[in-house]
Amino acid sequence: MTKVALIGSGSWGTGIAHLLASKGCAVTMWAHSESTANSINIEHCNARYLPDVVLSDVKATTSYAEALDGAEAAVMVCPSSHLRQVAQGCAPFISPDLPVVVLSKGIDGGTGFTMVELLED
Repeated sequence: MTKVALIGSGSWGTGIAHLLASKGCAVTMWAHSESTANSINIEHCNARYLPDVVLSDVKATTSYAEALDGAEAAVMVCPSSHLRQVAQGCAPFISPDLPVVVLSKGIDGGTGFTMVELLED
């Protein structure tokens, strides 16, 4: 079973977490808010986004370290406006050989970077 750290818990992140879990991945989702993490862990749904999607095989946390601990891959799905800050918080817990997939869309307003370029920066 592949262990995936999913960084972001909005509607896009919730949908991707559900998809990965349905394919047999062990998903630990990072959530910005404690209430979202609790909703996922206790009620097995993201009450704020996609409340009808059952997340029985997804664990949630507000800790970057916990989300990334033992991960075999990381998926970034946070809003592009927050990606730099979130990536900086994750950086100490991402090994150089960890595959990182970026599903955030957009162009950074300050630099003109794509989201991948922003992470590389």
